[in-house]
Amino acid sequence: MTLVAATAALACSGAVLAVATLTDGVHAGVLQPSGPEARASFGALTVERVARVPLIRRHGHAAADGAPVSELRVVVRVENRRQAAVPYSPGQFRLRVGRAPGTVSPVQPLRRSPVLSGDTVLHQRLAFRVPAAGPALSLVFDDVDRASPITIPLPATSGGHGHVTIDDGRQA
Repeated sequence: MTLVAATAALACSGAVLAVATLTDGVHAGVLQPSGPEARASFGALTVERVARVPLIRRHGHAAADGAPVSELRVVVRVENRRQAAVPYSPGQFRLRVGRAPGTVSPVQPLRRSPVLSGDTVLHQRLAFRVPAAGPALSLVFDDVDRASPITIPLPATSGGHGHVTIDDGRQA
């Protein structure tokens, strides 16, 4: 009887851990609005979610100076308002940390098709390794039809997690 109870308790704990992991982790950052949407040549780019998730040090996630590192998880609504497909890759997104001259590429951005079909909405998930605390962050998007990249300031994040109110008042 005790073995059955222990097994049931472990199964419940595993289910709770799985849900917490799938919803950006137990200690994910607060999700806040990013402000007005950015306009790409083909449609809108709207930051729907931002979460800063602390990474556990035992997995070797630390900066060269030993400072803690977090994973910044961002969900961007990418809209192609054109009728025709446009070239698209999640690698067109990068992260600027403070006033640093370079940018950070996303970690394992997933998207198989090299195009975004016409009249399509995509919810692109991105993840970046960033300092656990630090300067302001901006999302940078390289629009192939523009001479310079689009910069979208990201909101500050802290402990907890929740929803972002999108410009039209809906919850993401």
